[in-house]
Amino acid sequence: MKRKKWMVRLLSLLLVFGTAFAWYVKAEAAPDAGSRIIHVVYDDSGSMVKDGDGTFIERWSQAKYAMEVFSAMMSKQDIMNIYPMSKEGELGLTVRGSDVGRVKAVHDMNGRYRNTPFVTVTSAAEDLLKQDASYERWLVIITDGAFDDGATPTETVQQALDFEENMIPTVRTDLRSQILNHLHRLGIPNNLDGYQMLTVGLPLYMQDPGQTLSKELYPAIACAMGRGSSQTVERSVRQAIHAGWKHRDDRVWREYFMPDAGGTATCPNNKKFLTALLTRLQQETEE
Repeated sequence: MKRKKWMVRLLSLLLVFGTAFAWYVKAEAAPDAGSRIIHVVYDDSGSMVKDGDGTFIERWSQAKYAMEVFSAMMSKQDIMNIYPMSKEGELGLTVRGSDVGRVKAVHDMNGRYRNTPFVTVTSAAEDLLKQDASYERWLVIITDGAFDDGATPTETVQQALDFEENMIPTVRTDLRSQILNHLHRLGIPNNLDGYQMLTVGLPLYMQDPGQTLSKELYPAIACAMGRGSSQTVERSVRQAIHAGWKHRDDRVWREYFMPDAGGTATCPNNKKFLTALLTRLQQETEE
């Protein structure tokens, strides 16, 4: 259970910081379930620094911070190898869970902000397969868009990461785009805190649908976002749902929430809203 929550915490961080895609390729847990080798492909391309119109953005620092937190969460036996895309397949940095200065080492990495060559992914994956099989092996890819300026589509990426023959099952997690699509369809305003909290909370809720909202999910959301309390999360989520309901498209909302026996449609509470989106996301994951 602890290992699952560790992975969920990482996923929630990636979602909070707005990275577009993240893949996890992990081996079955080692017999002693005590150590991991994590290969991180880090997008340090130009789009992480400037938007299409030349406006400076903080995507690079958000991705860097996610890696810093990732390194802080490592156990003493863990090893993390970071492959910046600008190095085109070469290893950029190795940190160990036993290194006291591992977070600072990640923080001090300098990006070159060039392109997003897919060869970096294949190199990191091939190196991962050569690592000690007694470790649990993870491949994490953090990027804000397509590889090779779009020349290598997402579908090709997924096919290339099919490691079943090596006993390393592949799981693609692009929940963020799915979650944003549902929130957009339901008209949840993206400028509200509750909107951001839903993008963080839904992946956490998927991992353990039986958890209580007030004592488990809401505090976890507040922790992942680094602010607020269970009460503020509950209120913000409720306000976001009400805002979407107020300006709703009845046809769309009826796809998620059926009217009662008398045919009356009412605004769903937080629990009902989360459960409805959870069901949709689970269905899409299974397809």
